[in-house]
Amino acid sequence: MDTLESTYCGIDFATTEHLAVHRVMGHEIIRYTIEQRFQTINFGISNEPSKVEAGCQLRMRYAWIEAYPKWLGTMLRPMLLKAILQDSGTTKADASGTA
Repeated sequence: MDTLESTYCGIDFATTEHLAVHRVMGHEIIRYTIEQRFQTINFGISNEPSKVEAGCQLRMRYAWIEAYPKWLGTMLRPMLLKAILQDSGTTKADASGTA
C-alpha cells in the first residue's frame, strides 16, 4: 500500500464563509499521508491548478478502471494488465519504469 486515495465532495460555503476549507483539508490529507508513510496521494481529477500550486505533480492517465467489489479487482488486475501490455507491445518492466 503506497498510494492514499483521497476523495471528498463538496463544502457548505454558506457555513464556512471565507474559510480556506479546501486548503486545510488538503494539508490534513498530506499530513496524514506522511504520518502513515504513504508514498503518493491520488487527489483525483478536478481543480488541477490548485493542486499544482500546492506542490502536486500531475500524472497523465489514459484510463481508469476500478472494480466493485474491490476483491474482484485483485482477481482481474493481472489478466487486464497482461492483455493491455500485450496489445500495446509494452513489457511489464517497461510499464513499471524499471529495466
